[in-house]
Amino acid sequence: MRILEAIHDFLPDHRAGSEIYTFHLSKALAARGHDVRIAFTEKRLDRPQFEITAGVYDDLPFHEVVYNRHFDDIRDLYDDRRMDAPIGAILDEVAPDVLHVQSLVYFGLGLIRQAAARRIPIVMTLHEYFAACPRGGLLLDQRGRLCDPIPFEECARCLAPYPIQRERYPDGPRGLGRGGFDELGELRFFARAAETRMATMLDGLSPITTFVAPSNFLAQRLRGLGLDGEKIVVSDYGFPPLTPPRRSPRQPGAPLRLGYLGTIADYKGVDVLVDAFARLPAGAATLVVHGALDWFPDYVGRLRAAIRPGSGLELAGPLAAGDAPRFLAGLDALVVPSIWFENSPLTIHEAFQCGVPVVTSDLGGMRELVAAGGGLTFARGDAGALAAVLGRLATEPGLLERLRSTIPAVKSIEADAAAMEHLFERTRTR
Repeated sequence: MRILEAIHDFLPDHRAGSEIYTFHLSKALAARGHDVRIAFTEKRLDRPQFEITAGVYDDLPFHEVVYNRHFDDIRDLYDDRRMDAPIGAILDEVAPDVLHVQSLVYFGLGLIRQAAARRIPIVMTLHEYFAACPRGGLLLDQRGRLCDPIPFEECARCLAPYPIQRERYPDGPRGLGRGGFDELGELRFFARAAETRMATMLDGLSPITTFVAPSNFLAQRLRGLGLDGEKIVVSDYGFPPLTPPRRSPRQPGAPLRLGYLGTIADYKGVDVLVDAFARLPAGAATLVVHGALDWFPDYVGRLRAAIRPGSGLELAGPLAAGDAPRFLAGLDALVVPSIWFENSPLTIHEAFQCGVPVVTSDLGGMRELVAAGGGLTFARGDAGALAAVLGRLATEPGLLERLRSTIPAVKSIEADAAAMEHLFERTRTR
């Protein structure tokens, strides 16, 4: 079977969760005898917009489309019609038996439209809430509040920095929305654009045969937002085996070894973790935070300003590829303090593979992953509550051992590839 995996960007320049998962799944499908290709976009200001480059990454053939993110209207954020031509060219050259969409960011709805026009079966794995949220699918407003339910007037504030063609979202009887959002002043056009986006996305996704949701929580949320529930299959991610070095047990009275691994951004709640750590008694714990320090420099600057010298907290920058097992094996617990509706974080699975308990926000797929064991939760965004949980880990005899003994099994990438293969075959015969 020829499979085209489509994602917004890809390795080696981008190493976030969905990119890493797409790579591992593609390799596992290729190992099962399938012809797997990757399509992705990249911002390259030194090259022409929409230029296509073919290449190979780790034996996986790919097609890269230059997309420099020059937007004329908000609609370009999710349905840039100029992308139809390069998308169509890739689909015609690859001629896949199935299109597996890992992300619609930058490709937009044209990816679905062009595949449907060629009668290519489409499966989409849902990593976040891009179908419903213009802020990268976070369902989180700029003030850190969850969008539950979705307030289009808040979407307007997230969209306001982007160009808009106001005639598409007019005043008067042709205006869209509840009373036209007239009370918002200039933001009314952006609120109408957000409402239009939601309706357009749900309609544009209709040709997809099957959606894969890695958590029950994500599936429920998207059903509630209007996605066809009959098309959603719940199947968590698979992972390649990790071989961590031998763990050194925590010695009595030694500081609790804590870690964070991931994007250092406000929606990840790293500031909540830094605040909670500062509330622990001096010497009770150490904390190493790994992640890119140059993606959100203003946020990182605020974190640095909040860290007391000699506190035992280190902003250590990104881990080198392949170093996660070593890092995790040196921890007593991994902290995942996200303040958005995380789906099924890869770092939690990796910690479980290394026998490391997890402390995470009592929210979304994070709560779901530790519900059967292996971790503790705290109230979202509550540094005091997090500090209390970390204090328990540091002082309560036997707690870490009990948590380690209840860590659930993690699905292998081979099992995931076999399940996807079955799903693709079923999709092709519908």
